[in-house]
Amino acid sequence: MLKRPPSQLAVVTGASRGLGRELALALAREGYDLAITARNQARLSAVAHEVITLGAKCQLNCGDLGFDHILTAHKAWLESMAPIDVLINNAGYAQPLGPLEKSAPLEEIRSLKVNLHVPVELIRSVLPNMKRRHEGTIVNICSLSGRRAIRNMAFYCASKFALRGLTESLGQELEGTGVRCFSASPGGFTTEMREKLFGDSSQQQDPATVAKTIVEAVSGKISVPQGGDLVIRGGTYIAVPREQWIGIVRGAAPEPNPGGVKV
Repeated sequence: MLKRPPSQLAVVTGASRGLGRELALALAREGYDLAITARNQARLSAVAHEVITLGAKCQLNCGDLGFDHILTAHKAWLESMAPIDVLINNAGYAQPLGPLEKSAPLEEIRSLKVNLHVPVELIRSVLPNMKRRHEGTIVNICSLSGRRAIRNMAFYCASKFALRGLTESLGQELEGTGVRCFSASPGGFTTEMREKLFGDSSQQQDPATVAKTIVEAVSGKISVPQGGDLVIRGGTYIAVPREQWIGIVRGAAPEPNPGGVKV
């Protein structure tokens, strides 16, 4: 197990269950201390106990980041901490399946708020200190639905496309600063949200495997280009550089890909 210095601190949002929980545990195993957030106090406390059992320190802050006053309080909480080395924007929201014209206006607002606005605001909180120290890693959890849209999930797909674009643009801004930024776009994985939406959660990827792959990219064991996307699907991963997608958009053939690496 790779042990990090005690000062290494990672923040994970949406950490009470699913991928967020597995990310917190995987980071703790890598030697990081944790600061975790989520809406469910009991579940978040249980994850904090698991993290501490693994030998890491853990701070927690419970609240729904989709509400402005709670987001503001969380930003102040982050800014009060020791330097943050890793920020993983994992918290997400998916509206009930259905056609756009029948959706409630609040579903559009909440999807964009939680999936795009919250990551932007948390990045604003941690980035100045990362840039001053010339080190740090920002990971935005996107989705394959941010690469190719699926029906009856217009707002979720729109918000994940936007988060992917934000990551790509921010990656260019951060060239030469020492701060890394990339996204991770998993295919379907086993979560309560997946089961609620599609009823096929048991047929999907194990979130622990997805989390392990993302944390290996955070620790540098897997190389992801600045502003790039770590696509994880079916037991393999591919680190996709920005340039490859530009080539596809312009009609150029992408570089031959070996098909990913088994995880």
